[in-house]
Amino acid sequence: AVNNFFIYGLHGTKSTYGGHNIRHTGNYYGYVANDCLMSNYAGDTTGGNYAGFNDWYFNNTCIVAAKKKGNVLNWGSFACNTKQDQWPVLGNNTIYVIPGNVG
Repeated sequence: AVNNFFIYGLHGTKSTYGGHNIRHTGNYYGYVANDCLMSNYAGDTTGGNYAGFNDWYFNNTCIVAAKKKGNVLNWGSFACNTKQDQWPVLGNNTIYVIPGNVG
């Protein structure tokens, strides 16, 4: 997804259970409920993406609301217990949190 406006989603970008090569650049995510990025999860968080098939998240702007679920603890999440070459590639993103929702 390139140069889009997404609003009121549960996650900004979601890639789970074998999803891969998800490329999000130049997008705006308004008032997401949980996090801007959820990548590389496989239920038990151990599978992840294959090396070289990483998700990308660049030059995006995200506003995290998270009011229904409680305070914002993370702007994004991925299975960090996998090998580093399976992690999403991130860069130059701007994240905003609605005042009063920071944990």
